[in-house]
Amino acid sequence: MARRGADFLIGDADGYRGIPAGDLATLRRVLDEAEAAGLEVVLVPLSLPGARWTQQNDG
Repeated sequence: MARRGADFLIGDADGYRGIPAGDLATLRRVLDEAEAAGLEVVLVPLSLPGARWTQQNDG
């Protein structure tokens, strides 16, 4: 799980320094579990380093 104040797989999106090791380990574990269960996974980023996504619903 992402640390407080950080985004999963990005860390600090405003000061990106690479994928945090713990997040990458979590992603790999979950993908391995999905593969073992015969599930397909699609990853879709909502934020990219330097381009944070914000929800557009008045809040």
